[in-house]
Amino acid sequence: MKNLAMESQSVLRTRAASAAFVQDSPMNSKSFKSGFKEGSKMSSPINRGKNPLCQAFLSALNGFAHVAETLSCLKRTMTLVVTALFVSTVIGSAAAQMSGNTNYWLSNSNCGDIQNLKVSVHVTENMIAEWTGGNSSGPGFGIQLNANPIGGQIAPNGTAYTWLQYVIMIHNVGGQPQVQAMMEYWYDNTNYQYATYPSVADLPSYTISAGSVLSFQLTTDSNGNVTQIDFIVTAPNGTVQSYATPPTFIGESTPLLVKFDSFQVIIGGPWDSQYSTFSSGQGSITYSASNGALGVTSCTGIMPAESSNVYYSPMGPSVNSTVTQAFAWQGGAWGLSGLASEMDTADEKNEVYYLGSNSNLYQLSRTEDWQWREDTGGSGTPSVAPGSGTSAYVNTIYNGNEAFYVQNTNGNLHIEQLWGSNLSPTDLTETASGKPVAEGTSPAGYIDTSAETDNVFYIGTDSYVHHLNWSAGNPWTEDGTLDSTTTPAAAPGSPLVGHLRHPANTGASDEIFYIGSNQHVDELWSWAGQERWLTSDLTAASGGPVAAVGSPLAGFYDVAANVDAIFYIADVQTSQGSMPHVFELSFSSNGWQSIDLTAKTGAPAACVGSALAAHLNTLSGSEEVYFLDSNGNVHEFWTWSSAPTGWYANNVTAASGDAPLAFPESPLTTDISTLDNTDHVFYVGTDQNVHELWFNGTWHYADDNTQTSPVAPNAVP
Repeated sequence: MKNLAMESQSVLRTRAASAAFVQDSPMNSKSFKSGFKEGSKMSSPINRGKNPLCQAFLSALNGFAHVAETLSCLKRTMTLVVTALFVSTVIGSAAAQMSGNTNYWLSNSNCGDIQNLKVSVHVTENMIAEWTGGNSSGPGFGIQLNANPIGGQIAPNGTAYTWLQYVIMIHNVGGQPQVQAMMEYWYDNTNYQYATYPSVADLPSYTISAGSVLSFQLTTDSNGNVTQIDFIVTAPNGTVQSYATPPTFIGESTPLLVKFDSFQVIIGGPWDSQYSTFSSGQGSITYSASNGALGVTSCTGIMPAESSNVYYSPMGPSVNSTVTQAFAWQGGAWGLSGLASEMDTADEKNEVYYLGSNSNLYQLSRTEDWQWREDTGGSGTPSVAPGSGTSAYVNTIYNGNEAFYVQNTNGNLHIEQLWGSNLSPTDLTETASGKPVAEGTSPAGYIDTSAETDNVFYIGTDSYVHHLNWSAGNPWTEDGTLDSTTTPAAAPGSPLVGHLRHPANTGASDEIFYIGSNQHVDELWSWAGQERWLTSDLTAASGGPVAAVGSPLAGFYDVAANVDAIFYIADVQTSQGSMPHVFELSFSSNGWQSIDLTAKTGAPAACVGSALAAHLNTLSGSEEVYFLDSNGNVHEFWTWSSAPTGWYANNVTAASGDAPLAFPESPLTTDISTLDNTDHVFYVGTDQNVHELWFNGTWHYADDNTQTSPVAPNAVP
């Protein structure tokens, strides 16, 4: 009834591998740069054809080893900063990408019975979907917890159990949007099942709002048998609705006690082979059990028939019996930052922008004390479109602050600018007659102080990078030169990061970086003030590994060292398995080079869903990049500008005196405060407040939401 019987061996989906390393790249050859200024970047002729993400199926996955983190804190007296995005991992040289009805199976280390399992789906972007199937359609989706029963357990009819299913369905029940639970215990080669379909909660609509949590709690006895199932719905305001039941089924008077050794969670159609197409939805899934750490396993079960366009990040190693996995719909916002910060030199304020659960942009600002205000949602200032991030910086041309985000105008996505002390709104897409904006994109920008232009970049519906620019006396316009340049297509949901490169001895250049559809880090660059864009494939040029699907990007130009520095996540095969490492791509007179910062410093691997953030610390003369570990700690890599290839690592959370842990996949952002010459690193904690790590010779921490009066609304991680 609910699922089609399929092979009892699960199948893992992965992206087909590109070459992970390119040796003897011509981009590192001086002869290849003939005709260009010494130290300049070479144009890489790449056809502007759309290259879809290639995916292959693997038949199995070996067990995942668990890693104990080790880190020695390096003490120093200097300052720090950041800007953020999302991370995923790769298996071998190919990016591992699960989707739809294909997700990892998890177990404890010995594939024994799993006790007191809890699975929670944390929603950070509104989940909106339409299902189709059986010559019908409607709004909604389902979350399935599929479990593999330990062999030899016999159902009441005398045949062995083959599959256990626990489902939370969001769909139409008698004309009412409802959360409905479902339990099915399959037997006799999955041809028949014991079933029950209790209701959990009525809903005001079919949208599951950001800030909601949907949970399964499976209580077991001392033998590992499931004795009670709790289906729990927690609203953004903390209201809890739940349904608890023993495994008693229609037609059965006593509970059916069964234990299981592995399980899988997927997001798909509500039931009966339906497919749900999401137009919005993102978050994380946490898994925990009371009898041991969980990890990816080779003891697997049956693939369900329900599916969707949701993608799951690869699984990192578990810590303290809990493991976290990120998810996003196909056009989702992996790698996008829900936090942005700046030092507003015009108004002499530290400012932090964050996204609230109502899809509005909020601002925390500080001169002496923190204050907050709601910047969008009012007249003329539309809310933030689901699946997009924000960016902020100071426009030094007119000395005013700016924030950029994506908004929805009559079903079309537009780039919105908030500018000046009053954050006046301007629809840049309408003003500049800009190209259509892709779902899941986030604007990135900077001031070109050489040409005195304001530059904003985004990914369009055609999968290519587009450019809006402004200068004093001239309105915002679309850059037709970039539109007509042959460039690589961007990967779905690719992050963007850009800056002005301004060495002392040569001309300045505008630079924007993104991840291409082949998972290479690509660069578009142009001499400042010139109408000509060139491309470089940095992965090929450096010989570095391909970026993980969903990898973040962060970067800056170090004027003191005359080095371009770009950071991303790739997976590296280690003795502990496939681990997400932070890599640097650096450009100097020697061309593009790749450095594995994780391996070089011995730092812990980044967690699944980690942000990256990086900056040049002009107060201390150091290069710095930040990430999250699997415990929710904020870590940094740092090096002196005078020695840009010598890197060190530090656990900033521990150095601050054990600041609150970050929410899984929390964004990161930072700025240097010229009010008191301090560094400020911001993240969203597990309490969904904006937390701050700040440095004035030693690290400190503060909860910025609770420092305001009244207390500022929660943030969406």
